[in-house]
Amino acid sequence: MDNKADPLRIQVSEAAQALALFLPDPRFVVWLKKEPAKLLDSSTEQYKMLFPSTLTPFQLVNAVRFLRYIQERMLTEARVATGQERLTYKHGIHALGWSFAKRIIKEQQGAKMLSSAKLKAVLSVSLDEIRQTLWTETQKVLYSKGPLSFFRSQTDVIPLLVSLLVQDYALTTDPIVDLKRKQQKAGQPYPQELFGYLISKAPQIGALS
Repeated sequence: MDNKADPLRIQVSEAAQALALFLPDPRFVVWLKKEPAKLLDSSTEQYKMLFPSTLTPFQLVNAVRFLRYIQERMLTEARVATGQERLTYKHGIHALGWSFAKRIIKEQQGAKMLSSAKLKAVLSVSLDEIRQTLWTETQKVLYSKGPLSFFRSQTDVIPLLVSLLVQDYALTTDPIVDLKRKQQKAGQPYPQELFGYLISKAPQIGALS
């Protein structure tokens, strides 16, 4: 799809990718990289989570505008980076977008359309901070695995997302984080109590419409 030719057009694949960034389930970060077709199959649970009956046009458009901003910025960052850092920005864009999206979720869910110009102006500094955090934290855990393989692995991505949220939301000294880490129940696909708490503490950025 060429959005530059028709920026008002939104295809289902782009809508699914954008909306996935705002859902609380961190597995969407991996699914977006490893199994994107699953998100477009209307019979799957993932599709139903992305496109509930309560979804409003504002929520959809706002999610897509945020996604397009993230894609544009990270493409620029990747062009000036080299080696593993460049590959991290390329393959880790969903991890960054999913983590950062929680900081504008109130704006995304509102009844006003986000301004593309304000997204660029207001989010620039905060995006650069989480971009640097993504690279710093990813370097610690890549080892012999490349970024493509790393960001397709739920085993690798889930702990990285925890680190991203803790760092970006300034929760490194929050004692409840350690408590929530220990509350994962048997059978849970990921530490739901921990992620629920971290997302609830996301500092909100406003004035985007």
